[in-house]
Amino acid sequence: MHVIAISPLGTKTFSLIVDDQNDRVIAAYLLHNKIWEPLETRLIVHLVSEGENVIDIGANIGYYTFLL
Repeated sequence: MHVIAISPLGTKTFSLIVDDQNDRVIAAYLLHNKIWEPLETRLIVHLVSEGENVIDIGANIGYYTFLL
């Protein structure tokens, strides 16, 4: 397991625990690139404003939850 600090597209920095022993795809990508799904990340950063309510259905590791 690793704790990484990420700040996708200039958003607030947050720490995320990634388990590269049990998740060899998302964890490895995040460890290397510090961003997950750049297009979707860009959409959320530009479309969701502070103070809005959103529902994160199907959260896996919490990347979008922290981003939101």
